Amino acid sequence: MLALAGCAGTGGIPGPSAPRATPHGAALRAPDDPTVRTARLVPLDLDTARSWGEEPGGGTRAIVAGVRLVDWPDGSILAAQDRLPAQTTSVVVVPERMGGGFLFVSGAHLWRADSWLGAAKPLYTSPTAIGSVHVGLDRVYVRSQTGALGALDPRTGAAADLGPLPASPTVGRLAALDAWRAVVQADLRGPLVTLDAGSTWRRLALPIEATDIVALQDSIVIGGKDETRQDQWWEVRADGQTGRLGASPFAPSDASHAAPAPDPVARVFGARPLVSAIEDGWPLTDGTAMVARDGAVARIRLSDGGIASTTTDAFPLRPARCHPVPLARAADPGAFGFVCGELRGRTVVYRWSAPEERLVELRRFDQPREVIASGNGALAARGPCAPDAAPDGAAPAVAWCIQPAGEPWREIRFRGDDVDRARLVVVQGGQVALVRGPRGGDLSTARLTLTDGVHSSHLPLVMPEMRADVARALRLGVWMDGFEERRPGVLGGQHPRRRPDGPR
Repeated sequence: MLALAGCAGTGGIPGPSAPRATPHGAALRAPDDPTVRTARLVPLDLDTARSWGEEPGGGTRAIVAGVRLVDWPDGSILAAQDRLPAQTTSVVVVPERMGGGFLFVSGAHLWRADSWLGAAKPLYTSPTAIGSVHVGLDRVYVRSQTGALGALDPRTGAAADLGPLPASPTVGRLAALDAWRAVVQADLRGPLVTLDAGSTWRRLALPIEATDIVALQDSIVIGGKDETRQDQWWEVRADGQTGRLGASPFAPSDASHAAPAPDPVARVFGARPLVSAIEDGWPLTDGTAMVARDGAVARIRLSDGGIASTTTDAFPLRPARCHPVPLARAADPGAFGFVCGELRGRTVVYRWSAPEERLVELRRFDQPREVIASGNGALAARGPCAPDAAPDGAAPAVAWCIQPAGEPWREIRFRGDDVDRARLVVVQGGQVALVRGPRGGDLSTARLTLTDGVHSSHLPLVMPEMRADVARALRLGVWMDGFEERRPGVLGGQHPRRRPDGPR
């Protein structure tokens, strides 16, 4: 006896109260709300990312659609748990003397995080849009787009006075090297430097009209145009002495570098292994996902997408794309495998052998085949069992090559005017269930067939009361492949996909 569950709504696994089959038909049960697990937003690529410096160790800081990331050279990527609410226009590194961390400017709002991937919290809201944020000697300065300058404590966001700035009608750009040394652009006076925490300021006699003042690791650089309107850069060293730089410190290096040799692992699993893990990975208990491609098997960390280990020559197909399937049964609850296919070529079903660290072939077909798993260790391949036979898939007779859990492969054929649209599940005991969706939007025509290849029984699907949108999806949607025996006697399936001509 079977109960059918999870065909509508969210597609969650049914709970222990799922109804069993009734004398009059198989009961269709809308599933309970699924358990929501913590998820992370990770972009597929960084084509639209903006870089904001480097993390210790060589990772590039970036932001994509409000998500802060660290992109590592090996292709792994770390993402913050939260997302900044709007476009980030600038990022300021807070020095350790002011508590460390980062400030993020977004419109009129200033956010703070203790680390690049740490939780971001609102720190300050300006009456108008923020134009820029500058790090001073002992506080940060916030300049609005109208030019007004204010100060605040970057630890708490509390407002502060302007502190040890030089006397000037207007203070332009400023940069501090530490709590003692800083350079500011003062109105009518030009660039000024202090070496004593703002107690005194002296003018820097530079032959340029300063437009940029930036603090580097050991010095402050000042950029601007000379009398001939050519760009010049000057360095203010830690002792207050100045010197002209031969080129902009931010210009890309002209040094030529040999292109790195192609990484064979990257060729197989892509520049972003996490994408391969999401698309074709089988999750393991150690926080990695196993992916099989082009004869190799890799364990990819789900935390950052880095490759934990690889095994070459794990199977002979090259090139090949593989998708995992569950093979769990009572004798081996953790069993799984992969269905691998060559482009317009062979299809091979494998079981993963942990002791041998390789894929063991279970079945081979000479042509592309659709292979589905039943969730209970059983598999079914559309078409005859003969390796060189082409899948027919045409009504009124449809062949499937099935392998019930722990049993040999065998061929089974179905006849009828709608067997080509039935969704097949190999259930425990070796029987096959065919799930047929409604015809013409009439739910009363949906039914379930149970057969062992010789004897068959047909049951109408009994629909419970349900929301109107769920009923509409069941009536007009396409019931998809992927039904499984979620537990003995209970089948579950995916949310129906709406037909292109169905109601919106």
